[in-house]
Amino acid sequence: MPTPPLARCPRHLLKRCWLIQPVVAGRYRATHADAMRASHELIVPDGASVLRVVANQRPYFPFAWHQHPEIELTLIERGRGLRYVGDSIETYGPGDLVLLGSQLPHTWQSDPGGGSVAAVVIQFRPGDLVLPVPETAGLATLFTRAGRGLAVCDPALAEAVRGIAAESSTLARLGRFLRLLAALQSETATRPLALAASEAIDHRDERLAKVLALCHGQARRRLSVAEAARCAGLSSTGFSRWFRQRTGRTFVGHLAAVRISLMSRELIETDRPIAGIALRCGFSSLTNCNRTFARLMGCTPGEYRNRRTPS
Repeated sequence: MPTPPLARCPRHLLKRCWLIQPVVAGRYRATHADAMRASHELIVPDGASVLRVVANQRPYFPFAWHQHPEIELTLIERGRGLRYVGDSIETYGPGDLVLLGSQLPHTWQSDPGGGSVAAVVIQFRPGDLVLPVPETAGLATLFTRAGRGLAVCDPALAEAVRGIAAESSTLARLGRFLRLLAALQSETATRPLALAASEAIDHRDERLAKVLALCHGQARRRLSVAEAARCAGLSSTGFSRWFRQRTGRTFVGHLAAVRISLMSRELIETDRPIAGIALRCGFSSLTNCNRTFARLMGCTPGEYRNRRTPS
């Protein structure tokens, strides 16, 4: 779920609140989907329900790469930015709904100056719902698919999540949730996010947290390997080797993926010239942008805009 500052921050993304309690406070593929170190979030079970339903409201979502054994369904109600799930980087906005499997590293990061954010988050342990009866066999398959992260394609299911959050009876809430899971079992209702499911990562790396926060917070400006190396307290050569070992990708490649994700949103939501968007998103030239965009997205920025913008 969206969490507080710094990737791998040891603080938990939410105050430990149960049921509905407000909490105040593109795409890129890597070689190893589970390589980036994620902090472990401890979620205390609720004795009154198998579901933990939280209304998460805060000023913004900072980058906070983390994981937990619980399966999570997150609906964004307010806010825009980048969503990171395993090796997937995509934009998100109101109505974005994803199902995240057990131990799948993830985080959300708000766009700078994008205003306050809100999300409905439902977490549960898969063993509480998958029982030794034929009726739950489909759930086991769904939860396995969720190991890659699933983006929900049907907007009507977002309204179902809101109904679950508003339900005061724990039994009725569970019944609504099981009906939602039944709808998600159809493969046409979702699309996978990460290329591969992630294995558990049970260690922290505060140095990597600082570098990722720098990268994701400053992607729109010129950001060199040397500056990132200084942030990590390493030489440029040592940093490049270290970053690739930790994330399965080069720093330059990771930064380019973040910029492409930022650019893809502006291509859809604005009518600004492509060259201007490229410069706003940190690219030094339109030529460099076009080459990178085609490599990561499989099309040019103009083609991407034409495909996704209603005529």
